[in-house]
Amino acid sequence: MSDIRRLNIALLQLKNRIHKEEGSFDEAEQMLQTLDGQNIDFAFLPELLPRGYAANEISWRYKERLTGPTVQWAKSMAIRYGMHIGFGLIEHTGKHVYNTYAIVDPEGTLLGFVRKQFAESYVFKPEKGPKFIDTSLGRIGIGICADSHQKKVFKQIAQANVDVVVLPHAWPVASVENKIISRQDIEDARALLTSYPLVYPRYLHIPALFINTVGDMQTMKGLLGKFITPDAFSFQGMSTICDQNRNFIGQLDHQEGILTGTIVIQRPTIKWEMPKTYQKGWLHQGSTIIRHVIMPLDGLLGRLNYALRKKK
Repeated sequence: MSDIRRLNIALLQLKNRIHKEEGSFDEAEQMLQTLDGQNIDFAFLPELLPRGYAANEISWRYKERLTGPTVQWAKSMAIRYGMHIGFGLIEHTGKHVYNTYAIVDPEGTLLGFVRKQFAESYVFKPEKGPKFIDTSLGRIGIGICADSHQKKVFKQIAQANVDVVVLPHAWPVASVENKIISRQDIEDARALLTSYPLVYPRYLHIPALFINTVGDMQTMKGLLGKFITPDAFSFQGMSTICDQNRNFIGQLDHQEGILTGTIVIQRPTIKWEMPKTYQKGWLHQGSTIIRHVIMPLDGLLGRLNYALRKKK
């Protein structure tokens, strides 16, 4: 393998449609069809897609094994279109349910999977395992949504010497003004959504692929769900390809779409750095009350709720 490689990337910014059991499979396949013949090396889907993202008990309707329909669909698509495919699924081991991201290769082999560590505790079991997947074209770091915003996972990805980092998200941001949310809050949220992918190239000196969903969100379980509500928050996309020098190769808007671009993979000559962190190890600023009080309490209540529900 040469020291410098060029990889053709496609990000599939799908609409979140968890209420349609098979619909997202069809929509993802339609996007993949448009890429046929473009020599794409990797196509990546957002967090928990193609099934869809919901931080509530609806997700449990679609839990499945790694031999289940989502993985089988991804394998068939990878073989048909001759590319690696990264995708999310609601993984069920028989004992626990995980928020999982996986990659299959063009031969239809499941190369590996990563489970979310800072997971939605009412619905998923957190997992501290490895945060990378090895492929024939390089080592792919995976930071699933909230994981990628945390110092612990950033450091884990950095120490794994990955070639590129993939950031699959279902990131709800403030989008409607109300008594609590101001116009400035909305503008700040969108600014962060736009600029956040630059964190990894800046400090790891490698390309970053930020892939987000768009559309409405489902009701969120727990205390956070009292603040992050479907009437005021939504998924706003902005999927982005960044090179190792913090240049935007491309960025989508707030609509469904496909982003393609070519990244260069080469071993960084500069040692990685740890970015500045904020309340409880976050890589960007936020509410002190929410991060120091509400989120820890919500996490505890969520783990209790998960344990009780799993026994039923």
